[in-house]
Amino acid sequence: MYVNVVVDDDLDRGVALAAGAITSFARFSVMHGKVNGPVSDADRATLEGLPGDYQMSKHDRSVNPAAQRGLDLADSFAIIGPAAYCCERLLELAELGVDRFYVFGPSLDADPDAANNAVKRFTDRVLPKLVVSERTSPPG
Repeated sequence: MYVNVVVDDDLDRGVALAAGAITSFARFSVMHGKVNGPVSDADRATLEGLPGDYQMSKHDRSVNPAAQRGLDLADSFAIIGPAAYCCERLLELAELGVDRFYVFGPSLDADPDAANNAVKRFTDRVLPKLVVSERTSPPG
């Protein structure tokens, strides 16, 4: 599963760091002109405006005109918040049967220092709680 995760105690900053990436992910739900999958009415309205606003030349960037829509889709298309929350949400997905995650963090044009801090929080505070070795004893 591809999932956008930004670990930040300041939710507004975390969402801002991920706005371009959220929009990039959300775009796949409406890429062919109609919303695919179950979504709330509010998300449907937001998603339906993405194709007209999205600029591929600004893919995965918060300067993309569609990124403002990404701010409204953060809860549906990303996991953003403190480390404990992010860990909890990822474990919930694992319990649903997801056994492999491809984690994306802040948008390509996010503030480098803030983005690096978010990535460090993920690797230091979330990842160690999620990594489980399938081998508990030597093979054989």
